[in-house]
Amino acid sequence: MRIVIDGRPLVDRPVGIGTYTIDAIRAICRYLPEWKVVLALPGPLHPDVEGLPLDKIELAIEPLPFKTKRFVWMHLKLPFIAKKYKADILWSTNKLLPLFNFSSYKTMITLHDVVWKEYRSTMSNELSIRISSWFMDNSINKADYIWYNSYYTKGRIEHYFPKLRNMKSVVGDGCNTRFQRIEISPSEKQQILDKYGVQDGFLLFVGSLEPRKNLTFLVKQMPEIYKRTSQKLLVVGARGWKNNGISEIINNPSFNKESVVFADFISNELLVKLYNMATCYVSTALNEGFGMPQLEAMSCGCPVITANNSAMTEVAKGRGILVDGWDEQTWINTICETIENKTKLDSLRNPDISEYSWERIINDVKKLLNE
Repeated sequence: MRIVIDGRPLVDRPVGIGTYTIDAIRAICRYLPEWKVVLALPGPLHPDVEGLPLDKIELAIEPLPFKTKRFVWMHLKLPFIAKKYKADILWSTNKLLPLFNFSSYKTMITLHDVVWKEYRSTMSNELSIRISSWFMDNSINKADYIWYNSYYTKGRIEHYFPKLRNMKSVVGDGCNTRFQRIEISPSEKQQILDKYGVQDGFLLFVGSLEPRKNLTFLVKQMPEIYKRTSQKLLVVGARGWKNNGISEIINNPSFNKESVVFADFISNELLVKLYNMATCYVSTALNEGFGMPQLEAMSCGCPVITANNSAMTEVAKGRGILVDGWDEQTWINTICETIENKTKLDSLRNPDISEYSWERIINDVKKLLNE
């Protein structure tokens, strides 16, 4: 099997889909070493890209002769790279496929969510144009194979595209193996605590500040949670989404600013340590196509408290604490009572997450493509 992969997510700092792309390539190279992997790129890899098995893949860095959007490169250049390397499969981990094929290769896309359908108003204008319904619909309708990250995403996509219900597909996602329980020396732990101004015992949120993450809801509850437990919320995530409302809450004179700390972007190495140190991971998101931070947290032995909706239910059911609805006092009591119950916390530190192993997922992908 010769597979050419759209490497656009790795020209920028790898977060989200970029991280997924790296993890998937690593898994393919480990569990399907007989496959030939070509990573097609419109420019050099971002300096922060790490973990790619460069000795086992071939990089095809072939920009267009003129400066343009990478979206345009995907349509004009990627099909010719797939033809040049005699691809059996052209795979886009980033939802979109080129408008035209120039060879007999098959196509596969990974679908991570339905944000472009159901939360379009939260997107920036440029992003909305790039993944407009027309381009997404075209990609989904022309794909030979679809890889869904969750059964929730699969169900929502099939709701909008009923004909896909009879199409063979694969479902699965996993986190990087670096997310695991580790030992952190007391001195290093104290350095991290001092860096962010939190005590030994804090809540953790990881994710972008887009509106569907509903971080404003959690932030509003933090003064009372902090008052009852002395534990702050450490928010780790990149900015860039409009109308998140966070600053309005934080700058209110009545808001206790001590209760929330913002870390912005951090390295994966530090993130693993924070997962291992946190009392628990909390998410009040309105919708998630998968629930990667929840899985990362559980892999590190960090208890999870999360909203009971979308794919978060799928990932955390039987493994973490699921909270129904948006009653503020229910959330406050659930978080505080969990923090104060050491027995409950300990029972959440070793959930069975074997179904999210990359070995199982990649073997399912192999079976799909062989069929």
